[in-house]
Amino acid sequence: MSSTIRSLELNKKNQKTYRRLNSLMFSIFFIFFAFLAYKIIFPSQYFTYSFKNTNSLKNTITDLFQQEKELSFFTSTPANFSHAQIILHLEKKPPNNSAQTVVAQKSFKAFFYPSGENLSDLEGKEENRLVSIEDSVFIIGNQKQTPIDSPETLLALGYNWTNLQKNQTDLSGYEKQKLADLNATHPDGTVFKTEENSKFYFIENQTKRPIINPDLKEIKNPITVEEKSLLLKESCHLQKSKLSAKKYYCEIPLENLNNLSGKDFRFKLSNNASELKIKSIDLEFRREATWENFRFFLADFKKKIYYRFGFKD
Repeated sequence: MSSTIRSLELNKKNQKTYRRLNSLMFSIFFIFFAFLAYKIIFPSQYFTYSFKNTNSLKNTITDLFQQEKELSFFTSTPANFSHAQIILHLEKKPPNNSAQTVVAQKSFKAFFYPSGENLSDLEGKEENRLVSIEDSVFIIGNQKQTPIDSPETLLALGYNWTNLQKNQTDLSGYEKQKLADLNATHPDGTVFKTEENSKFYFIENQTKRPIINPDLKEIKNPITVEEKSLLLKESCHLQKSKLSAKKYYCEIPLENLNNLSGKDFRFKLSNNASELKIKSIDLEFRREATWENFRFFLADFKKKIYYRFGFKD
């Protein structure tokens, strides 16, 4: 059987239309991928909380604490950003004299605990250990086991891969805790070590207890923190939106906080916060399109590739 291949040649008008459509499709794909690359290199991250639906799974702002004169809450992210925009949606217009300042700090949630009584040493106390069971990693100690959901969370919590050991303990009698994700708080038995002056703190009953005479041979898995993170703050003043009398916002610069250890940002409103009848909070982290942030993206991408193929720092 023979077949005849016939070629169709477009006339000049159709050729011109074809070229235009081809160029249009190429432009659309180019713009789409350029936009996608921009969002990957200079990302944003969103958090929210509804006071009407406090148990909603959509609430990504955590550990919200409210009393008469103060409101505080946390957001958790291992990424670095240039600034954070806070938006408050109010039930009603606030009093005219209700000027509000929002203060931001960065560290780990447990390191923001109040100081407890001093410990002379760790005698009678058990430091948590980091262990692996097949492909899973756990924080174990004090008869409790806390599974970690991902390598990203392990690093965000400040743990070191070199401290990971194969489990040699019977965990059948250990109480299993909630899966640790990026919002997790370090459990009792965690030891923090300050980078500046090598002070040690033991986490117990929502306090951080200074260890006066630590035996460095006993402490196997300290989490590095900076004591200055308890003092270093950034702030902004809330201002009313031009479009709504019940909407207030401000932006906090984060560059000075980025170099601090920790994944948790604590935000505080302290000036008679109860006067603000807040309906919901929206918070957006943004990374500006700068050469420095582009270099940071490349360095972070390189680090992730190394971890992906088993190379550690």
